[in-house]
Amino acid sequence: MNPETLFFSYQDKVLLMRHQVPDLLDMAKRRGASSSQLLSGTRLFEADCHKPQYRIDAAAWLKLVANCQQLPSPELPFLTASALLQNPYLALCQLVNSARDLRQALAQLLYFRQQLAPYLYVQLQSGAYSTRIELRPGIGLGAQQRFIAEIWLSLLLQLIRHQLGSTAGTVIYLRELATKTAAAEHTFWQTEVRYQQACDGIEIANSLWRQPFSGCDVAAFQNARRICRQQQRLLPKRPGVLEFAGRVLRRALPQLLSPEQLAAAMALTPSALKRLLAQHHTSYSQLLDEVRNQLAVSLLTQHELSNKQLAERLGYSDEHNFRRAFKRWTGLIPSLFKV
Repeated sequence: MNPETLFFSYQDKVLLMRHQVPDLLDMAKRRGASSSQLLSGTRLFEADCHKPQYRIDAAAWLKLVANCQQLPSPELPFLTASALLQNPYLALCQLVNSARDLRQALAQLLYFRQQLAPYLYVQLQSGAYSTRIELRPGIGLGAQQRFIAEIWLSLLLQLIRHQLGSTAGTVIYLRELATKTAAAEHTFWQTEVRYQQACDGIEIANSLWRQPFSGCDVAAFQNARRICRQQQRLLPKRPGVLEFAGRVLRRALPQLLSPEQLAAAMALTPSALKRLLAQHHTSYSQLLDEVRNQLAVSLLTQHELSNKQLAERLGYSDEHNFRRAFKRWTGLIPSLFKV
């Protein structure tokens, strides 16, 4: 087997949640788009999209999302998330809706995330008063990252709102700048939104985690979890290339792996790694910088460390280089940064 096929790429076949594509197609068509317009360039046929176990590669999915983004409909990702959450035929949605509390619902959502989003992975940043759930791309999502992130962040918000009655204590973080439709988007978010952040994510007050869900149903939860585990056996367990490479670099810190060492750890040649990272719109230096950024935020959130200790942990030669890098990442010096 070619080592490059060990990781998700645009050519890999991934099983997306069976109703996700049809729901997106149906809602887009209700907003005036034709099937040919939506499926243009995807090599998909509408009849195939409605087959229960139809497989769609990541490139076709991203092209479909790009086509939907051309519609003047800022509510489309929010409606997609709502359709997923309320779909009675999706075991995973039954699972999160029948959980006993938010902690259990999100734990199951994280465990079975490959059923929803094989192109995303999650990192948690836990603070004294709140926890931040960060959504990071496992493959190169390009211009479609904002749209896809909005679907999953909206799904989390709607889960909280439906079960607890309010989204008080939550904040949405978006990596990109506010769009021309920001005012309209706030109507759908119904909570505080902060733009131009380090990543896409949601911050949830710790007080919400243990509040009981109104729709708790132990029997429904157990049955849905059993079905999810059966479905999970059909899915590939491989991580995305960005997730896997980032994991290797992070585990090695404070030692800085060279591109050749990273390639060897991933069972690739240096040229194959460079080509694979370029395919996902990044490079070795960009990936290392992102990993250091993530770990710095995590360490500052969970520990009280000096700049010298942080620099040593992240593999910087001195604390001044770390301070400059951190200010470039966040716009703040480490002592002023709070999560």
